[in-house]
Amino acid sequence: MLYAMRAAMRLGVGDAAQALSERVWEVQNCIRHFGRRFGRASVGSILLVKGLEFDHSVIVHQATMTNKDWYVALTRASKTIRVLAPSQLLIPHKRQGDRQPLKTIL
Repeated sequence: MLYAMRAAMRLGVGDAAQALSERVWEVQNCIRHFGRRFGRASVGSILLVKGLEFDHSVIVHQATMTNKDWYVALTRASKTIRVLAPSQLLIPHKRQGDRQPLKTIL
């Protein structure tokens, strides 16, 4: 949102007739149509990369990752994937209220 606000302010310099909210909507609409631009290397949380695809992905093991988190993380890469973990056996964290039994990821 901050990026869209900054871009909208630059876009509307000298145009007092158009409201800032309208310019922000235009910027966000362009992002939806053309997608976000990422640098050669990007760092993001599982929530931020959900729905995106990358050529290469590195996953850093966290003790609080659930089955859903692992699914999202493991399905982001289209070419290569690397998991950095303390062991070869990954046991997802069970959050309170989860109904599904834990499954071990190999």
